[in-house]
Amino acid sequence: MKLRKILVLAITAIISVQVLLVGAASAQGVSTQEGASDLSIAIVPTAAERGFAAVFCNAGTDTLTEVVLDIDTTTMTIREVLALPSGFAGTNATSTLGFDALTGIWEGELEQSQCAALGILIAPNVAVGQTMQLDVAIIGSTTDLNEENIDSNSSNDSASYTTGPVVLDPDLIIESRLLTEGEITNGSTVSYEITISNIGQGNYIEDISQPIGMYFVLPTGATLDEVVDLNTNDILGLDDPQTDCGSFPIPLEQFPGLASYSGDIAGCAFDLDGGTIPPGATFKFEVKFITAGSYIPGTSKVLATIFGNDADSLFFQAAAGIGIDPGTLDVNNIIYLVYDDGDLTPTINRCPGTNQVTYINDACFKINFNKEIYGDSFTIDDLVLNGGGNIYSFTQTAPNEWTVRINDLPAGKLVSLSIAKGGVIDLSAVSNGVSVLGENAVRFEVEAQDSTNNQVQGELPATGSNTDLTIYALLLIAIGLVLEARKSLFQKMVILATRR
Repeated sequence: MKLRKILVLAITAIISVQVLLVGAASAQGVSTQEGASDLSIAIVPTAAERGFAAVFCNAGTDTLTEVVLDIDTTTMTIREVLALPSGFAGTNATSTLGFDALTGIWEGELEQSQCAALGILIAPNVAVGQTMQLDVAIIGSTTDLNEENIDSNSSNDSASYTTGPVVLDPDLIIESRLLTEGEITNGSTVSYEITISNIGQGNYIEDISQPIGMYFVLPTGATLDEVVDLNTNDILGLDDPQTDCGSFPIPLEQFPGLASYSGDIAGCAFDLDGGTIPPGATFKFEVKFITAGSYIPGTSKVLATIFGNDADSLFFQAAAGIGIDPGTLDVNNIIYLVYDDGDLTPTINRCPGTNQVTYINDACFKINFNKEIYGDSFTIDDLVLNGGGNIYSFTQTAPNEWTVRINDLPAGKLVSLSIAKGGVIDLSAVSNGVSVLGENAVRFEVEAQDSTNNQVQGELPATGSNTDLTIYALLLIAIGLVLEARKSLFQKMVILATRR
């Protein structure tokens, strides 16, 4: 019964790292046998070898407050390293204060027979089919008396893990848009469309110990009302929403990172037929909430996440477990369902290189919106040309940006581009109005021709002059002047001689 799965999630701190709940004592290579100041370490893989727990244990009699670790790999890109809180990966340290990735120092309180762990999230740095290797070593530790700990057995102070051949990775993403139009008041039913997709290049393979599901952290007083599968014929769905979905209070003791959220956690565990989500697969659900007085435009937010056995899901859990708000993480399986009733206004500007007056019968415009829009609502049919012309290209060229190209412009006429009122909606179900910002007009002019010699205006007219011939002619003139001057001087000298 699925409700039992939901309740189990709640009891184990909702979305706890179930795949990391490996008893440290059973992890190969970790020593729990008592010995003077003996530390040991082991590496436990999870999330299809895109996440690892480096579990280190204290079998000595002294309490340790610092452990220095070295993480080494040339075949992986390290995405994140977090100090996992007690209870994750089977750990039971008295306290965990954090991990400094620059110094490699874990801080906390690790007593005799206790274990702590680092959560390491990675991305492959090798080609498909090759293997990866991760090495983690303990290179120092400090006791609670601020003394250097001398490890009595260094043979178990390092661990190495080699993966299987690398395969293409899946990437689960969650997107949403508000379906409810108009004002939302206390007690209203607000409806969102939730889209779940695998935008990665590889198959998502389900782990039955952590079934795929979606979860919502609600504002105070808001409740989950209904979840509707919009396509019951696809492979991801709900057997019975009444038993597959549930809600429970936020377990702040296990997840202090959720302290800024005051409502309940609601969620649904899905059935995945065949256990695999192929690349490009998309699934849509309608989720309805009953709002409360705290559901205020622009401020009230519902944190939503798609949850499975992938590395981003582990990041959510680990971050929330050490006090980080998961809503601040740069991952695409976490979003906010925001209610923003502000105006949706497009801005249309000429592309760089397109001037207000153009002598080429081709104009380019870029369209942006002041808020993220529901992309499927914006099509070429929403564009309006005033003054003539033909839209021959309409493409999305960047997030929230579209490029439009126009030809067949009438000569000498001002042509402007706008968007039909109500044709586009944003993610809060707000439609665009009639106003358009920006420089959205262009005039095509045919370059005038000179009536006498057909020379294009703006260029110097051809004079028939040849530069080389002109210089030669000037030289001849100069020589002639010199000869003439000499002749005149000679004549004067002859006259003077005759007079003598």
